[in-house]
Amino acid sequence: MNKHKQHVRGLIALVAVAVLAVVGFVVWNHLENTPEEAAASGTRDSTVLTFERNGHRYRQRQDLNTILLIGHDKNPGEEIADLRETRFSSGGQADFLVLLAVDDNRGVVNMLMIDRDSMARVNMLGVTGRPAGSKVMQICLAHAYGDTVVKNDSNTRQAVQDFLGGVRIGHTVSMGMHGIQDINRLIGGVTVTVEEDMSSVDPAFVAGATIRLTDEQAYDFCHARRTVGDGKNVSRMRRQQLYLDAATHIVQQKVAASGSFARELVEGVMGITNMMDAGNNPTNTGWFINQLNKAASYTVNPLVKLDGEHSLNPETGFIECVVDPDDILDWVITNLCYEI
Repeated sequence: MNKHKQHVRGLIALVAVAVLAVVGFVVWNHLENTPEEAAASGTRDSTVLTFERNGHRYRQRQDLNTILLIGHDKNPGEEIADLRETRFSSGGQADFLVLLAVDDNRGVVNMLMIDRDSMARVNMLGVTGRPAGSKVMQICLAHAYGDTVVKNDSNTRQAVQDFLGGVRIGHTVSMGMHGIQDINRLIGGVTVTVEEDMSSVDPAFVAGATIRLTDEQAYDFCHARRTVGDGKNVSRMRRQQLYLDAATHIVQQKVAASGSFARELVEGVMGITNMMDAGNNPTNTGWFINQLNKAASYTVNPLVKLDGEHSLNPETGFIECVVDPDDILDWVITNLCYEI
C-alpha cells in the first residue's frame, strides 16, 4: 500500500469512528443498594496514575491523545419520554461510548468500545449542578445528569475515567444520535446487509436484505434496539460496527476522488458536535482536524469491546453488564500505560 493510501486509510478510520458517534430523569430506586463495582484499581502517585499488576508497576502515559466519543439519545428540542423520568435532567443516555488512544510516538491508534449497560460508579448532580454523591448504575446514565451538554458530557467522561480505574481522558466529542442522518447525507448513503430481522422497525429490514440506507433508515439501523431481536444492546453495537465499516469504504472512495472531501466531512461533523477538553473548555474544529492529519499514516487497530456478564435485574427489568476488572486493567495497561 503506498503512502497516499495509508494516509487516506488512517484518516478515514478515525473520521468514520467519529461519524458513528451519533449513534434525563432516568433512574430507579434499586440503585440505593449498590451492586458490585466493576472498575480497575489504580492509585495516584505524584498526580500521575499508577497500577500494580503481578509484581509489576505501571504508569499512565502522558504523551497520548485520548478522545472519548459519546453518542447520546437527546437532540435539541426533543423531550425524553420515559416513565423513570423523575429525578434526572433531560440530558439523555449515552448509547455509544468509544475511547480513542492516539499514540504519536508509535504511530498507533487504539479504540475501546464500552457497552452502555456496563455497571459503573456514576456521580449524581444535585439541582445546583454540584455533585450529590454517587452510585453504581449503567454507565449510560451518567449523561442524564446535568442541565447543560457540558455537564452531561463532563459527567460521562468522569464515569468512564472511573470505570477504567481513574485514567485521565483529554477530550470529549459528543453528538445526538439523530446526527447520523446528517452524516449519511454527507457521504451519500451507506449500503449494509441486514443480519437479523428488523422488519418491525422498517419493512425493508428483513434478514439477509442488502439495502442502501436512506438518512432516516441509517438512524433506525444504528439506534433501534428494544423492538429488534433479543432487544439487547450487544446486537445494536454489532449493527453500529457494520455501519462504520461500510461508511469507511465510502469515505475512502470519496477522499481518493477529491482532496477536499475529508476536510468537508470533518467540518460537517464538528458542526453538530460538542467538543471540549479535560477542563471543559471548547475545542475548535482546527484542533481535531490537526489530530486527524497527524494520525493519518498511523496504524489503526481494530475496535476492541470489553465483554461482560449480562443479566436481567428482576427488580427493574433492565439488563446490567458487569465487566471483569482484570479485563479492564489489561486494556488500560496495554494501551495507556508504560512499565516503571
